[in-house]
Amino acid sequence: MLLLLSDGLTAEEVADKSGAALSTVYKIWNRYFEEGKDIEKTIREKYRSGQPPKLTEVVKAHITAIACSRPPEGRSQWSLKMIADKVVKLGYVEGISTETVRKYLKKSSSSPGRRSAG
Repeated sequence: MLLLLSDGLTAEEVADKSGAALSTVYKIWNRYFEEGKDIEKTIREKYRSGQPPKLTEVVKAHITAIACSRPPEGRSQWSLKMIADKVVKLGYVEGISTETVRKYLKKSSSSPGRRSAG
């Protein structure tokens, strides 16, 4: 985007060429000037405050292992709630929602009760 802007294209033209929103082009351009025209500082991800992610690589591995293991007696497969409860019971996290478990399993191409192909 910065190269296109420096070549004299308008912000609208840069947005069209890059597929970015016009507001993104302006944000990048403004950050470039705020950072003293330093491209490295402009494109570097800035620190974001907030809660750190609950799903460390260790927790992800445990979720996957549970989802791929034999379900409890009397069950044909693991439910998302059962996986979330098991991860908490084993002390890997203090709490985790079924939605977080679902999103992770979807992202990792796993699903409760089935091993992922590959």
